[in-house]
Amino acid sequence: MNKKFNIKIAILALIVSAVPTLTAFASEPVYTVDQIMANPAELIDKTVTVKGVCEHVCTSSGKKIFLRNSAGKLFRFNAGNKVDRFNREALRKTVTITGVMTEKRTYLADLEKLEARLIEIEKKKTPTEEHCTTEAKANGENVNNTALERVRTQKEKLSKQIAEGGKDYLASYTINGCNDYTFE
Repeated sequence: MNKKFNIKIAILALIVSAVPTLTAFASEPVYTVDQIMANPAELIDKTVTVKGVCEHVCTSSGKKIFLRNSAGKLFRFNAGNKVDRFNREALRKTVTITGVMTEKRTYLADLEKLEARLIEIEKKKTPTEEHCTTEAKANGENVNNTALERVRTQKEKLSKQIAEGGKDYLASYTINGCNDYTFE
């Protein structure tokens, strides 16, 4: 009788000790880049952990890191206040990173103001600020286009989207506040 009782106690203790670990895994999934890119709007304002291959670490500020999906498309992650710079050794390695999914909405009026500003800059022949080609690639833009050409392309895309009865803004997604990341 004592043996059966001790075995039951041991099994119960094992189950109870495993519950916190199992709960942690169940409540915090680790997404792939493909999964977060498939439907980012569902994750807005949620803390997510993502695992993927690092394609680029920003060389100027070090505050942006880009992971690629299986099709080679890039997704941007921004450093949180506890990360001075992402480690460039993460490049081409598998990165696991945690942050909050955010959506930035760009309306037609925003694009028109930006276009007007860029036209004025072009007239004055003032060099525009350098545009990160990785950022352009992550946004699906032609990296060889000028800033003005990129804005005009976005305006065309948004105008078409509105004409087809879609949203009146372009949405872009990033994961911000990334203070926790590791790489293999």
